[in-house]
Amino acid sequence: MRMKRTTVLLLSFLLIWTACHRPSGSRIEGKILGLNKGTVYLKIFDTDSTTRAVDSVHIKGDPSFTFDLDGLEPQLMVLEVKEKPGDYLLFFSDDTVMHIYTQLDKFGVAKRLEGGPNLRHWQAYKDMLVQYNDQKLELTKQGYEAYRQNDTATVNRVNRELYSVEKRRKLYAMNFALTPPYIPVKAYVAYTEFQNNPQALDTIYKAWPQDLRQSLYGKKIDSLLSANR
Repeated sequence: MRMKRTTVLLLSFLLIWTACHRPSGSRIEGKILGLNKGTVYLKIFDTDSTTRAVDSVHIKGDPSFTFDLDGLEPQLMVLEVKEKPGDYLLFFSDDTVMHIYTQLDKFGVAKRLEGGPNLRHWQAYKDMLVQYNDQKLELTKQGYEAYRQNDTATVNRVNRELYSVEKRRKLYAMNFALTPPYIPVKAYVAYTEFQNNPQALDTIYKAWPQDLRQSLYGKKIDSLLSANR
């Protein structure tokens, strides 16, 4: 009888130990090739464009790192390397296991990101923004050259086209925020794109389900709208 009870206690201890040492379900696993010694920081990217460190890992030999995200809501985050000041890798976190691979000499530029729906939709959104920004850059170059040549007609045309591109970009952002799935990255985009347009922000916010309104950026939007009422 004593042996049976001892076996039960041992099994219970092993179960508890396994649960305590099981890898977190919400975490970042990554590797920075070329980083043999250094410090990697995980930071939160606040909506006022400031960053705040929440964790760090010291690398020595093996360029792999892991960050536990338990207790942190899905949000815009940053990876920085102490030995590479001024460079950073921006991403949107998820309630899942995320994988980030990059190189020290191309940190933040050459990268491979894998994760859940927030990260995938964030990447799609950023890719589309790049297209709009490229269009605006090309038009700006045309406008500058026309201005140098006193070509008023071309300058006016470029200004109209710049306005059109920006309008399409805003419409894309609104459609992005209003289209399912209703996940935290949609609230982030709505907040950053329309915080100076309470009417548009209110329209978007009212179309969301309650769980998105209760997300990190959903609460920020609610506070912003409350202050403007």
